[in-house]
Amino acid sequence: MIEILSYQFLQNAIFSVIILGVILPILGIFITIKRITFIADAFSHTAFLGVALSYLFGFNSLLITFLWLFLCIILISWAKKRADFTYDLLIMLVSILGIAGGILIFSLLPLSKNLITGFFFGNILLISKEDLLISLLLFIIFIILFKLYWKELLLTFINEDLAYSENIKVNLINFAFLVILSLSIVISIKMLGVLLVSALMLIPVAISKIISNSFKSLLITSIFWSELFSISGLLISYFLDLPPGPTIAVLGTLILIIVLTMKKFLVK
Repeated sequence: MIEILSYQFLQNAIFSVIILGVILPILGIFITIKRITFIADAFSHTAFLGVALSYLFGFNSLLITFLWLFLCIILISWAKKRADFTYDLLIMLVSILGIAGGILIFSLLPLSKNLITGFFFGNILLISKEDLLISLLLFIIFIILFKLYWKELLLTFINEDLAYSENIKVNLINFAFLVILSLSIVISIKMLGVLLVSALMLIPVAISKIISNSFKSLLITSIFWSELFSISGLLISYFLDLPPGPTIAVLGTLILIIVLTMKKFLVK
């Protein structure tokens, strides 16, 4: 095991998944509270076009993908004000564009199928030292902002009208949340793939909601479960030569089923 951990690419993957194992479930908690769980999948699908554009023009994939998602956030806000469309419809439209446009661009490029598959389902070989450093920077920024503004964020997501009455800058908080969410998704794609980023956001929260009775308990247990099955899933995927995204998602789902079953018997 120690010899295996001496590989640089595996170190990058493990440290990245540890960082993401904190950020993603916290974001998942607030997404669940606001009942917008679809946004995790939608944004990750949208990001696929940004990945394709980065390969098309030969630029840094993290930068181009984030800029594309940031542009989508601006476009959604702009379109919402000028058309009789619901917020979820606009998000799903850019999601469709992201997947379809990304596939079209990749089909025109002379790239290996393994690379493209890696972006769909994750590939630990894609994670570089640069990705790890960016993940660490995002983690530091995220933790600072969360500690400073978690109460305002929670109130905004529970009751926007009440948040407005408390003079909380609701629009700014919503916008900042989407930006942080976009950054987290962009960084997670190489590890989990565009199809399964939401797994690490939502499955730990689903497990924790079964056994938690307070927000603090929900927060701690969500991070615990996220770290447990993300690190375990990563190692299993390495040893069995499986894509990490599906492995982590399946392992998390199995744990969810076990916890649900145990609760059912304990209640009886």
